[in-house]
Amino acid sequence: MSLLVEKITSAFEEIKKKHKLQGEVLIEKPREENNGDFATNFAMINSKLNSKNPRDLAQLVVNDLRNLDIFSSVDIAGPGFINMKLNDALFKDILSEVIAKNKTMGNLNQKI
Repeated sequence: MSLLVEKITSAFEEIKKKHKLQGEVLIEKPREENNGDFATNFAMINSKLNSKNPRDLAQLVVNDLRNLDIFSSVDIAGPGFINMKLNDALFKDILSEVIAKNKTMGNLNQKI
């Protein structure tokens, strides 16, 4: 799961740089499965730091996240939570990356 979180965090870091935003990005699993694969309260906890209303900050970030091919959907919930559902193609890319990094993964003859 850390490769997925790394990809999402990297996307957030690019958006922060683009809009000169400040604050830490914490990516979590949402409490409710129906809300997506991952969520963040970035806009809520960093709104004052960025002199923006939480929902306005969330909308700014969501507009850019929606343009990325790693997500099938990105939505704002409540006072500024950002819920993200990953694109199925991302899982294929991650699996390819894991296999490329470890050619012996799954090899039954591999010594442990």
